[in-house]
Amino acid sequence: MTKLKRLSFTALLGAIALTVFILEAQIPPLVPIPGVKPGLSNAVVLITIGFLGRKEALVVLLIKIILGSVFGGSVSAMLFSLGGGLLAYAVMALGFKFFEKNLLWALSALSAVAHNIGQLTVAAALAET
Repeated sequence: MTKLKRLSFTALLGAIALTVFILEAQIPPLVPIPGVKPGLSNAVVLITIGFLGRKEALVVLLIKIILGSVFGGSVSAMLFSLGGGLLAYAVMALGFKFFEKNLLWALSALSAVAHNIGQLTVAAALAET
């Protein structure tokens, strides 16, 4: 794949992840806890790792988090998204080598748990507890 095609595909996947991220924010809460969402936009990051690689997936993740916070969130929301997203990305990037293609759902579930741990870590750091 040429550099231009790779860049274009990365930008397309970033736009898809951002769109899903913003649409998810419009869904009424499934539980009465603020900020709880299904996390469907992280599937786009996992797909990006599979098609393009880890570096491009990190770019897609950062596009989603930074622009998603600009368009529909706040600075504190961006901190929580960064904490959770980067930890989930690390699990995806490391686990992609070890999981077969038919077990990507398990890797997605593990990265969701890592996302929650990352957000709780940011919350503990901000609350100084």
